[in-house]
Amino acid sequence: MLISPLHGLLLTGSDLLLAFILGAMIGLERQWRQRTAGLRTNTLVAVDAAIFVDLALRMGGCAADAVPSAGNGGHATKSGQVAFSLI
Repeated sequence: MLISPLHGLLLTGSDLLLAFILGAMIGLERQWRQRTAGLRTNTLVAVDAAIFVDLALRMGGCAADAVPSAGNGGHATKSGQVAFSLI
């Protein structure tokens, strides 16, 4: 099934917005508890990992790759984990 460019852009935008909101929530909690890696860091990491996974899915992955089966993640999952470990 081919996704129109506008539909794909809306999906990407909503995914990035969700990553931003969830990362900010985690960052606020950590900032409130006076932990290292507060609001900005957690927001940046969450959005960056979402971008890497989205790029992996667009460059030949499929949605099934994003769901680990039997503990073995697909290419999209691995790219998100690489992005998370680099930051």
